[in-house]
Amino acid sequence: MPFAPPVTVVHIPDRIQPVGDHHQHGPAAQAAPPQLIPSAPTRSTVPTPPTAEELLPGTATNATVCGLITSYIDEFVITPFSIAGQQCHGFAARLADDHHGEAWLLSWLPDAVLNRRQAYAAMVLDAVLVDHELDSATMLSVMRRLAAQIARPLEDILTQLCYATGPQLR
Repeated sequence: MPFAPPVTVVHIPDRIQPVGDHHQHGPAAQAAPPQLIPSAPTRSTVPTPPTAEELLPGTATNATVCGLITSYIDEFVITPFSIAGQQCHGFAARLADDHHGEAWLLSWLPDAVLNRRQAYAAMVLDAVLVDHELDSATMLSVMRRLAAQIARPLEDILTQLCYATGPQLR
């Protein structure tokens, strides 16, 4: 079972709520300012993952491929800051937001900063390799299209996955 980092996301709003009566007048108001506490934290919502059609445009015409990609995405453990698969070799972690949007890094492709859709494409590609129900020609076609979404040749991605999941040399 792959390592999935435990993540609990808590959002603390910027707004501060005063405790007690902060509209006091006279010497009491000057003696001690009101205490301030942060607003009650709330859990961040997990963004909706992309659909199979959003991940691979044109997939809707092939119900088998569309259903398989959807099932992989449904099996992912998704938080606002990570994506991990039950069967996958690695995970994707959200680094930060920049002027291009969300920036993601894959545990098995550390030299590439990806956007959210590319991170999902990479995780689905990994899942296809581990557990697939497609014939070889369809699987290769899907993998090439997913690699194109990541803007990397499939051979490079397969090499990276091989190094990430292969036996450790001593």
